[in-house]
Amino acid sequence: MSDRLSKKHVLVVTGPSASGKSTLIGKLLTDGDVATQIFGKIGLNLRKSRRKMNTQRLVNKRKLGKNKSRNKSKVAIIHIDMLSTRREDRMRDLVYIAESSRSFSVIILCTPHEVWFRRIS
Repeated sequence: MSDRLSKKHVLVVTGPSASGKSTLIGKLLTDGDVATQIFGKIGLNLRKSRRKMNTQRLVNKRKLGKNKSRNKSKVAIIHIDMLSTRREDRMRDLVYIAESSRSFSVIILCTPHEVWFRRIS
């Protein structure tokens, strides 16, 4: 079970609300140009199976041990809202995941204030 985590490459996409995290993750789950560029820059093979997963699944040995295709993916992509009320819990989870996974990369999205304000208005 923890052995599954030790074999995973973990990619965290983080940023404030409305910064484009979900849009980027959607593109990373396809084989398009964006995924090719980002996976190339962090040294991951685009052909590896990848799934969006949450931190709770990755730190829970019982959940991760279930025989589901999601758990068998080689690359776990995690969505973290850095302004979430549960960010402290997520950061604790991420420390464990970073120490236990095969590789750990973080993409931080920054959005200019005027763009962000238009998105949430």
